[in-house]
Amino acid sequence: MRRRYVVWLTAATIVGAFVGALWSWAGANEYRASTRLFVTTNAVDVSDVYQATLAGQQRVLTYKVLASDLKVLSNAVRRAGTNSSPLDLAQRLHVDVPPATIILDIGVDDTNSETAATLANAVADELIATINELERPLGGGPPPVGATVVQRAAPSAATLQSTLNPVLVAAGAFAGLIVGLVVAVAVKRRLLPELRAARGEFSQAQS
Repeated sequence: MRRRYVVWLTAATIVGAFVGALWSWAGANEYRASTRLFVTTNAVDVSDVYQATLAGQQRVLTYKVLASDLKVLSNAVRRAGTNSSPLDLAQRLHVDVPPATIILDIGVDDTNSETAATLANAVADELIATINELERPLGGGPPPVGATVVQRAAPSAATLQSTLNPVLVAAGAFAGLIVGLVVAVAVKRRLLPELRAARGEFSQAQS
């Protein structure tokens, strides 16, 4: 009997995990829009350009972290005029730096392609404004290092490939286990009196 319950609970858990996986794959389509930034410098001669490029490669990593700052994201949400929160935007934000470049790619995922593009451009604009503020010399004048948009985000018709969400799979497995336990307990309570009665009749027959 116990072995039968173990098999039943295992099967219920597997079915629950499978349902969770299907739920994950059948979720709403998402779109990704990306804006590309280029780190700029005020270098004039060749030696200055080389040094500025090295400085830009170091700066771009800092700008990558800065793009995820909640203040930048809060201002971006306000600029975009969407209902997203800074924390929600942070979870859907993708910031990448191609190796050995001074390029910054800012991408946002959303179920609406136009919203994704609007938010990506808003984050880029707010990041540029923040960079200009932080890099501005104390004595005044233009910042020695900055960033400029080389490609603005545009709505895309291509959706992202659905991925397996481990949280939904785990939730489905847990729900399946709970349902299996409830059913197993209910069946046991229903069959237990019958089993006891059958054992009693068997004992009486032997005596």
